[in-house]
Amino acid sequence: RKVKTKTKKREQREQRKTYSFCSYDDHVRVFDIRTIGPRSQPLATASMGGGVFRVKWHPRDPNRLATANMHNGFATLRMSQQETKT
Repeated sequence: RKVKTKTKKREQREQRKTYSFCSYDDHVRVFDIRTIGPRSQPLATASMGGGVFRVKWHPRDPNRLATANMHNGFATLRMSQQETKT
């Protein structure tokens, strides 16, 4: 069974085209990996009101993201299909 779990996780990583990045400048940014370049713009940004030191995608919902923030504790974000910069 462990082989199936590892295979499933690898397939999920390969299917994901968006990646999230956190920063001590209070923002979480989500990028489309296919368009990353020197001047690429994020698909979405969110100000968390305090430095963000950890982000993690929900294991079953690819539109949810959890953040750990230096000053505001924890938060969850939800991406929509028509996400724009906030």
